[in-house]
Amino acid sequence: MRFISSIIAFVLGLAALGTGIGQLTAWAPETSTVVESEEAEGEAPLTVITEDVVDPESDRDTFTIEAEGEYTVALARLHDIESWVDGAAHVRVDDVVEDGEGGGSWDVEYLEGETEVPNPSDSDMWVATETTEGPMDYQWAAPDQSGEWALMLFRDGGEPAPAQFTTEITAEEDTALPVILIVLGALGILLGIVLFYWALAARRAQREEQGEETAEHEGAAQEEPAQVDAAQTSEQAAVAGAAAGAATGAAAAGSEQESEEDAAEDASEAEETSAEDETTVIPAAAEEDDVNGEGEDDQRGGWKRSSVATAAAVAIALSPSALTTAQDEADEQPQQEQQPEQDDAAQQDAAEDEGEEPAQQEPAQQDDQDAEETPGAEEEISEEDGTPGEDPETQEYSVLVDSQLERILEDIAGVVAEGDEAGDAELLEDRVDGNALDVRELSYRNSEISDNAEPEPIGTEVLSAAVTSEQDFPRQAIVITQHEDAELPQVLMLEQESPRENYKLTQAVTMDPSAEFPGLSTEDGGVGAVSPSSETARFPADLAVERTAVFLNSADYYFGMHVQESAYIEDLQSYQQEVRDSAPDVTVSYTRPLNDAAALRLPDGSVLAVGSFDATEQLRPDEEGAAINFGEEGLLNELAGTSSTTDDADILSRESLILHIPAEEDEQITVLGVDYIVSDVNIHE
Repeated sequence: MRFISSIIAFVLGLAALGTGIGQLTAWAPETSTVVESEEAEGEAPLTVITEDVVDPESDRDTFTIEAEGEYTVALARLHDIESWVDGAAHVRVDDVVEDGEGGGSWDVEYLEGETEVPNPSDSDMWVATETTEGPMDYQWAAPDQSGEWALMLFRDGGEPAPAQFTTEITAEEDTALPVILIVLGALGILLGIVLFYWALAARRAQREEQGEETAEHEGAAQEEPAQVDAAQTSEQAAVAGAAAGAATGAAAAGSEQESEEDAAEDASEAEETSAEDETTVIPAAAEEDDVNGEGEDDQRGGWKRSSVATAAAVAIALSPSALTTAQDEADEQPQQEQQPEQDDAAQQDAAEDEGEEPAQQEPAQQDDQDAEETPGAEEEISEEDGTPGEDPETQEYSVLVDSQLERILEDIAGVVAEGDEAGDAELLEDRVDGNALDVRELSYRNSEISDNAEPEPIGTEVLSAAVTSEQDFPRQAIVITQHEDAELPQVLMLEQESPRENYKLTQAVTMDPSAEFPGLSTEDGGVGAVSPSSETARFPADLAVERTAVFLNSADYYFGMHVQESAYIEDLQSYQQEVRDSAPDVTVSYTRPLNDAAALRLPDGSVLAVGSFDATEQLRPDEEGAAINFGEEGLLNELAGTSSTTDDADILSRESLILHIPAEEDEQITVLGVDYIVSDVNIHE
């Protein structure tokens, strides 16, 4: 019967366990509910969706855009989208609120404003765009963790943007019943195992009891002949003693009393011997009973230990709390190891209270005590070891990602290539501005006069980049690029004036081949625009640009001691000296009023400075009749309208200069690049 009970308990436990697991897996009920957004109060050309509409922790990272017709989805940082939207009418979707029962609602709000906006499709603010048609299942995937990300939906800036959405919400499953079934099933299996071993032990015990009864019957049969032999031995001993006593009395009357005592002692010894013979007779069955009794105890202990071990193994395998208990014991272990140290400290305090001098501390103990007594010591060690401390309030990051900058440069390079091919500066206005546009326009004009005046193409291979981290406008970037057909890299400066304007090329300077640009990547933070007149680095940017420009034309200028030497500067100064030597009777001087300047602070405290000048090279004959030669042909000849003159003359040019100004006092300024183009020649007749 016990075997049947164990089998029934095991089968029922296994069934309950399987049912509980099945309800958590294959037989789990469907708990997903489709939640639709309510219609907005008005129509708008833009729809903004924040990242709060998804919840990756609950596996809700997909939603459906319910729309008809063609529209565009743009991904960008939330601040950039808000800056672009500004005062435009738009629908804002901030969240999906779950009710905890498998339902929820969309947080949709209509904000009034401009009903028509420029087409946002080509904006540089977007990290990625996708144009689609009809309903779209969108899975949220932010490029990185820098800042908050959002989506903006639009058509052409005039038509209403999509504003209907659906998502699936999964309710929390009630796992109480499956867990109970799993626990009961595990207990049933354990009970079945215990009953099975109990049945085996009971059957074994029954066999042993039957063996003991058989052994007792055999022992009783062997015990009766032994008792008869003992009685006969006692009687013979008594007769022998009496005969011996009589003989002794007849032989010596004087020793009668002694003989009687000896006979009595002999009779007593005989009786003791007989009794001893009776008690020392141990039947073989009794020995077997004793041995079997010890074996029974061992066997019973063995099956008990075996059943307990089996039950413990199954319980550990099925119990989810085993790991938790093991972890708690592991957590308590360090506290137990620290207890001796606390006891030692308590003993030392007690010794000091009693006036005893504490024992000399070990060096390691002294270091630990010093670390405890020094405020902030633990925090300093933690920071040096790389242990994360308190997070900063804000984390700086570039306003552009790599893909954005690459796309911007490709667009700029394409526009510039189109303008260069046509020789039309008006084609550049969408992507080129400032000094870069002026220089390009001069290049187109000069190239019609001289073939050597063709401008350098714009490269798109990024070698290094410093992009501002501030979210305010204007935004700037200084980028080192390389064109496949150019021998030297270029230093480009890009600037974005407002959110709805794109980045434009404002400076393009050929890089000094011996210069080293700071190793920065597009997404590095800590770069910010500073005022050119601020003393952020060793020198203010505008002062450094002006005085370095003077040094480039005059090797003896004092500011040269602060400028790092290079072969490029030496060649430029040598050319200026050759101009002077070729006209010994003409005085050459320069004026360079600073036209514009910009500066970017780098993470190490140094500054990148960019400046441009409308420079004038003044040529003044020292005596009457001295001539200024412009050459028989070429650009200067065409601009001057003559090959020479004895009157005063000015050669006007546009110059650009880019510097790296160090933060440390003992470091020198590095000239990254210089650009020069003649704009006009004036003769004062």
